[in-house]
Amino acid sequence: LLKAARAEQPLLFAQLDRKSARALVIADPQASEIVWVNEAAERLFGRLDLVGSNLESLMPQDIAVRHAGI
Repeated sequence: LLKAARAEQPLLFAQLDRKSARALVIADPQASEIVWVNEAAERLFGRLDLVGSNLESLMPQDIAVRHAGI
């Protein structure tokens, strides 16, 4: 779904990436896998390898455990 949205609205995603001062992270809700981040998220978390990572890897341990059980 994200790939289709990016194909249809490439300018929108480029603007979200460059112009947003807020960290944006999009994850697949079934897999809890990060599928897209903007530059602000990479700066905030100090990582360039976020895409493909598990969403819980960005959460404090006690919250990640609860989130994984949902």
